[in-house]
Amino acid sequence: MDNKVESLAPSQLEVLCEEYLRVENRKMKGLPRLKMLLAPIGGSMKDIDIAGLDSNGRYIFAQVSQAKDKRVEEEKIERLRRVGDKESSLIYFGPKKTRQRSKNKEEGIRYVDIEEVFEESSSHRELKSLIELFLSPSKS
Repeated sequence: MDNKVESLAPSQLEVLCEEYLRVENRKMKGLPRLKMLLAPIGGSMKDIDIAGLDSNGRYIFAQVSQAKDKRVEEEKIERLRRVGDKESSLIYFGPKKTRQRSKNKEEGIRYVDIEEVFEESSSHRELKSLIELFLSPSKS
């Protein structure tokens, strides 16, 4: 079994990132903790994959992508940027290779490496079970 983030289907990665935002005791500090979803993840809204609220009632909007093309990433980040306001948490989950850290941090978007989410989730009890379920051969 190949235990890499690339092994996940896009919809599975969206679920993993959504659940990652929910868990306590994450190593990655500074991310808001998702309290509830406002819409089903992935595909229900054109420009974002995750829309929810944190425990203080502030909006969280996130885009999840495995795209390694910088132009595709720039387009997705630009669409994400247009969704929220100054009080919203905007998060882009993407590959480490295409990270454009300084530009996006200044503009209020937190870039989170999907490889780090996968690695940390692999050692988290509940999230590890989710990854194992996603990567197990289907039972047909």
